[in-house]
Amino acid sequence: MLPTTLILAGMLILVMDILAIASVLMGIHGVMPKLIWIALIVLLPIVGVAMYFLIDQSPADAHAKLR
Repeated sequence: MLPTTLILAGMLILVMDILAIASVLMGIHGVMPKLIWIALIVLLPIVGVAMYFLIDQSPADAHAKLR
């Protein structure tokens, strides 16, 4: 892979991590679940983001974001 491609991939992962952490912080869950999700996203950036957006997006969270 070219260095430019690696830099772009890293930047994309960083942006996705930041968006996921912001989404966690704006969610309706308590403090402990938020800390667990943030730790998972930071420790496993690609897997953590994928798990958060596939597993934890409840209808209540989606409704809370619309407000």
